Amino acid sequence: MRKYILLAALVFGFACANAQTYNNVNLEKVGNALNVAFNTDLSDLSVASRRAVTLVPKLVNGNKSKELGEISILGRNNYYYALRNGLLGQNAYKVSDAPSTYNVNTSIPYEDWMNGANLVVEKKCYACCGELTSTDLATLGQFKKKEFTYTPDFLYVQPKAEIAKERTEKGCAKVEYKVNQTNLLPNFRNNKAELDNIVALIESVKNDADNKVKNISIKGYASPEGSMSHNAKLAKGRTETLTKYISKQLGGVEIETSFEAEDWDGFAAWVENSNLDNKAAILDIINGDLDVDAKEKAIKAQFPQDYATILNECYPTLRRADYCVDYEVENFTDVAKILEYVKTQPEKLSLNEFFTAANQYKPGSSEFNQIINTALKFYPDSEVANLNAANAALSVGDLVAARNYLNKAGNSNEAAYAKGILETLSGNYAAAKDYFNKAKSTVSKANAALKAFESL
Repeated sequence: MRKYILLAALVFGFACANAQTYNNVNLEKVGNALNVAFNTDLSDLSVASRRAVTLVPKLVNGNKSKELGEISILGRNNYYYALRNGLLGQNAYKVSDAPSTYNVNTSIPYEDWMNGANLVVEKKCYACCGELTSTDLATLGQFKKKEFTYTPDFLYVQPKAEIAKERTEKGCAKVEYKVNQTNLLPNFRNNKAELDNIVALIESVKNDADNKVKNISIKGYASPEGSMSHNAKLAKGRTETLTKYISKQLGGVEIETSFEAEDWDGFAAWVENSNLDNKAAILDIINGDLDVDAKEKAIKAQFPQDYATILNECYPTLRRADYCVDYEVENFTDVAKILEYVKTQPEKLSLNEFFTAANQYKPGSSEFNQIINTALKFYPDSEVANLNAANAALSVGDLVAARNYLNKAGNSNEAAYAKGILETLSGNYAAAKDYFNKAKSTVSKANAALKAFESL
């Protein structure tokens, strides 16, 4: 029993004062706190001299409850008795000095059990000697946590414009020569098809009005068969005759040339991926300290059966010419042309131009997403392209694809914001809040996203 109502006095009948009316009730969760507020008029509360009334507000949900303070109004004799005997509790008033309004405005740490809890006020009426004569329980309202609702606000990042749209077209030709000869025979074996491929590729770049050719190069290779000095002459001579032929076909265009006498890197790669019986031992010789002529002789002498396979299957692939065209593509500003090239020649577009095309449509629309995804195909290693593709995937609920893209989207605040969206949609709210907090210093949308978590 509360100490301020343990009074010694005569006992006689007592009826509790009239029920109170409670106003301005508010139950609201803000962050990790539950705010509780209400008020009631006490001006007409009548308490006889030897009696007391206590109002105890509390949250109740099943067997869980939490009191939110209390106020006690004591009759005159009851009050002075409690005062003389040190029994007067906190927030206890003599009836004549009691406030006209009882206001509660408190904030308490939120706990899960409070969802669905009732806010009640227990009114207890006491006679003398602390005898509880009656109680009244008023229910003011119920707290129900707002359903967590979150609508992503995607942030697409505009790529930086390329100053120069540099491109490279490459190819490999298996041009064949007669044994120990450097003279090019266009109609020998499959040479015509190989030569036509080189010319066609270079012409396709050179004759395109959108392109400016910067450099054309051809590099010839020979296989390790025979001596290094002899192979060097073959590689050099064959590269020169091939270059002269191609230049003539293109109207005398200038071509940069180089050669590599023996392609030992290509040889080692072929052996590594082969099924040769003595693959490991052959690789040891290739990677050993012998000079290249001695290596070739050692493989031939020690592993004749494997060498026969190498001679027939490997060496022909090493006798080749790699050709390369370096060029620049015009920067486009005409939106209609950019949109057309998205469909017909997307390889000519910069990432920024793809973004310009996408922005002609509503973000999240099928047209917008298709262009964003096309851009990623041509720029698969771009963090911005992966980030925008992740947002496009999130917009259609493809969380698996979005996570894969975000793994390659870098660590910018914009990427952190997108990761926050992904984790939110995945139900990983703690991780989502961490990402949004990381992004909020520069991404205003992250602050708005964090507000959605206040109802949790």
